[in-house]
Amino acid sequence: MNEQITIPADGIWILNRLQAHGYVGYAVGGCVRDALLHRTPHDWDFCTSATPEQIQACFSDVPCLTIGSQHGTIGVLRNHTVYEITTFRKETTYHDHRHPDAVQFADSLQTDLQRRDFTINAMAYHPETGIIDPFHGAADLQKRQLRCVGVPTERFTEDALRILRAVRFAAVYGLTIQPETAAAMEQTIPFLKWVSAERILSECDRIVTAPYAAATLAAYHSIWFHLFPEMQPLQGFQQYHPRHAHDVWEHSLLALSHSDQQDTVLCWAALLHDIGKPACFHRDAAGIGHFYGHPAESAALAKQICKRLKMDRKRIDAIVALIAAHEVQLLPQRTYLLRMLRKYGAVQAKRLLALRKADLQAQVPAYAERDLQKLEQMQQLLQELLQEQACFQLKDLAIRGNDLLAMGIPKGVLIGKLLQDALEQVIRGKLPNEREVLLQWVQERWNRRKQHQNPTD
Repeated sequence: MNEQITIPADGIWILNRLQAHGYVGYAVGGCVRDALLHRTPHDWDFCTSATPEQIQACFSDVPCLTIGSQHGTIGVLRNHTVYEITTFRKETTYHDHRHPDAVQFADSLQTDLQRRDFTINAMAYHPETGIIDPFHGAADLQKRQLRCVGVPTERFTEDALRILRAVRFAAVYGLTIQPETAAAMEQTIPFLKWVSAERILSECDRIVTAPYAAATLAAYHSIWFHLFPEMQPLQGFQQYHPRHAHDVWEHSLLALSHSDQQDTVLCWAALLHDIGKPACFHRDAAGIGHFYGHPAESAALAKQICKRLKMDRKRIDAIVALIAAHEVQLLPQRTYLLRMLRKYGAVQAKRLLALRKADLQAQVPAYAERDLQKLEQMQQLLQELLQEQACFQLKDLAIRGNDLLAMGIPKGVLIGKLLQDALEQVIRGKLPNEREVLLQWVQERWNRRKQHQNPTD
């Protein structure tokens, strides 16, 4: 292949520096893949014939990071960016199905590329030599195909995380996994038990937020269900309701496809929002399906999954709260939305409406159309409230606890209650969020309370 790749100036500087010291170097891996797809590479990585010590000697005049030196990698800091330069290497046996028992340096680029997982990641580039592609990764990209380098079962047995990497690449780039590679993934699924929850979460986060997540999870659901057996009952579970033309699994994937890919919390909530439906299903006398209580059941199962993935507490709470409330009432009214903001905060309130919208978009359009109109009104009104900086929480209130102390109100729970009551009056539109008006209202409440406590005064 003669296609030219534009390497950043700092990358060219690295290659030239290596060459000046008598070593060969290449851009390698994901950056070459992304460049061929006309995507901006997130990182530029390089491989070289130089050993780690020789790399450091080449770049002795610039800061170098040696954290990965035991694996042959030196980080070179150039213009506030770290570029990883790795010695050609080959890997030995894998006893834990995750990490090589040892890393050995190799004497050729071919050997280095041969150790990589997929053909699309086993390409190198140098401006003088062009694309080096011994395993036809460029052709696989053109075919929109993901294929292992060498024998697929060996690649996945070596490192089981590659199974999820395959799903992730398919979801991100819209690839079909080559049949032999897909069969090997199925065969080696049990080895996923050797992969840490943290690494599984990292890959799953990237899968659920990928552009082709829904189609990929539909195609390779067995791998997903192995990780999350709680989701398997959704597949084929018919809803028997005029609002739903799909089973619960298909509906969940559709909801995911309508979610903001930039928001990991929202994507997980969309995928898991109906996971409790099978446990709550019953049909009425007319044969219509109902799922009473499924938001709470779904929230409980989602929490179970999130904890198993070792998500942080803040993210778990956010996902679970969205799922528990995902059937939020469609009421485009100022007071209602202010209370929603008060309860959830701006970020979560936006997410909750976005989740409700994704859920509706995954339903039969004729039934969902009117609800979607209401929802769009709610989203517009919510945005207006935020733009006008409407008061919906105590910190927005024009008075503070010190103001109440100055009135002679004793320190304690009463001050908090009076502030909350004042906030409620503002939210309901009974009072403006103005200092003097609120102070007068609080004073009147305090006076009545004192009179009630001391009727003889």
